[in-house]
This record gives sequence, C-alpha cells and structure tokens, in this order.
Amino acid sequence: MSFRFQLFDPAGATSSEIAAHVNLARACAAADRPSEPAPTYDSVVVSLSTGMSGRGRPNVWTAHRGEHLVGKGIVSLPADENTDLSLIDVQVHPEHRRRGIGTGLLQRMMPTITTPGRVTVASWTTIEDTPAAHWARHLGFRVTKRVVVQALDLETVDRGLWELPAPAGYRLAHWRDSAPEHLVESFAAARNAINDTPIGDLTLQIPQWTVDRVRREEAVLRDRNVEQHVVVAVHEQSNRVAGLTALQFYSPDAPLGYQHDTAVLAGHRGLGLGAVVKAAMLRLISAERPATRRLVTSTDAEQAPARRMNQRVGFEPVRTAIVVETPATDLAARVRAAQPL
Repeated sequence: MSFRFQLFDPAGATSSEIAAHVNLARACAAADRPSEPAPTYDSVVVSLSTGMSGRGRPNVWTAHRGEHLVGKGIVSLPADENTDLSLIDVQVHPEHRRRGIGTGLLQRMMPTITTPGRVTVASWTTIEDTPAAHWARHLGFRVTKRVVVQALDLETVDRGLWELPAPAGYRLAHWRDSAPEHLVESFAAARNAINDTPIGDLTLQIPQWTVDRVRREEAVLRDRNVEQHVVVAVHEQSNRVAGLTALQFYSPDAPLGYQHDTAVLAGHRGLGLGAVVKAAMLRLISAERPATRRLVTSTDAEQAPARRMNQRVGFEPVRTAIVVETPATDLAARVRAAQPL
C-alpha cells in the first residue's frame, strides 16, 4: 500500500485527528525513550498549533497509510535574530520506519525549509543513539551541541531540598505572566546574563532582551494560552533583579511544566542564587498547582555546574539530546536525489 502526504491544518482538525497525533507521539516516545512518561495531550497540541516560545509557528505535514497517521513533519521559521534558520522535527511511527516516509515528508517540506534567507536547517529534538539520529547523520546533518535533559518528579522528590533561603541582601519576588513595571527593565537586563553561556557550534543568535521584547514575549504567550511563572532574586540595595528563573505550562491544568531560562548576573554569582530561585519556584508551584506532576529542563552537556544546580533541587538526568544542523542547499540536494514517494 502506498503512502499519502498532505499539509495539516491544526486549526481545522477534528478531535479524532488530534487524537491520532497524540497516539503517534506516544508511540514514538515509547520506542525512543521508553523509561519516560508518555507525552501529554497538551504538549502535542502545542507542538502542532503554536510551537515552543521563540521558534515560530509550526507548518505541519502528515503521512498516512490508508486512514492511519504514520508520520508527521514540522517546519518552524524563527523570527528576530534567527531569520536564517529553519527548524524541523520529523516523526515516523516505529512500525513504519525504514520505508522512506521521513524522506517523503522532507520532500514536501523543502519549499518551506528553503524559504529565501533560510540557509541552515536544524533539529533541536533529536535523541542521541536513536533511529532519528542515525537518519539525520545519513542526510548529512552534523552534531553541533549535546544537551542533557533533566526531569523532576514532584510526587517522589525530597522537598527538603527546596529549603534554600535567599542570601543576606536579597529578596525573592514572583509574578505570573507579566513583569511588574518597577522590575521589568532590570529583569530584561538580567535575562541577557544567559548570553554568557557558550553555545559551541550552534548557528543560533541568543535573544537580546529589552523591555519592549519582554512585553512582546508576554503578549505572545498570552495569545497562545501559555501560563508563565517567574521567580527573581532582587538585590535590595539597588532594587534590581540579580537572578531569575522561568517556568511555563501549556494549559491551566497541565501536569507537565517546562523550565526555561535560569540566569544570574555576573556580579551576583557565587552566592547560590540560581538554586535559590529554582527552589523558590518549586515551593510556589507545588503550593499553587498541586496537579503538577513533572517538570523538565535541559542543559548544555558541557555545563556541569548548571546540571549540578538542577540536581541540588531534585532534577535527575533522563536522556541526552543532540542538536543537528546542515546547510539548506545540501539537504535540498540529498532530498532531490532520494527516490520520490
């Protein structure tokens, strides 16, 4: 039986079509990361409809055998600093791999991948030593970064790890969704401290945060119904943000949260502020969102201090992911040379 490929519109999808995407994601996860919980319904819906913050809205193609969904491909086109990048994610059901479905999806995705100005193709979701990683290498992708994914189980973690008070001269503050006016400028400045982290060979420009950019991101998250919590450490003498951490949920009752940036300004390092704000966040979330079961974060594999900070508050390593990249022209040539499906 042949395969059928088509562009998928999440906005017009039926409940059964969304359910098929959830089942596909769960089948792939069971094969590629069997020791981890299955993807949640909300996380799959976000991947189809709005995408992760900063990556651009997804363009989705699907592969079918008869009436069954057997694969999907997503292309996202970031804005701002990264208008030279196309980000892709291709998933094929484990029972239908090695039949050319992934390449067939790429053949349909290439016109979007090669949008004028998009000179590099990257995937940030590949798990090391899986069929997807081997397929990416076969297509000429090279590894530009390794990332350790860590998770925290709120049902089993030792909550005593979170009893970390703010050091003398600092106070903690929290907000949901929008930064208060009296802290937003120093919050934006503190977010730029993440730029001190080496990015290796990544073709990626780290955002430059300003008040306007913070407000634009907040508006985008509200539009996408993403719930964001922020905890900051404020230097009392200057009344400015010295350290921060942010956590996002993709629906009001989501059991899974995603840890985003944690950063401390250079002049305030060495005091444990990163662990302090993370511990405060965990205390807050466990009290305000008792339905939350699991939190996930990722850290550069070469940044051992950051991983130790996460472990200090209860995160444990669950897998290593790789970022892979290739020139768009090279990928286009390889895909053209492949047997069409």
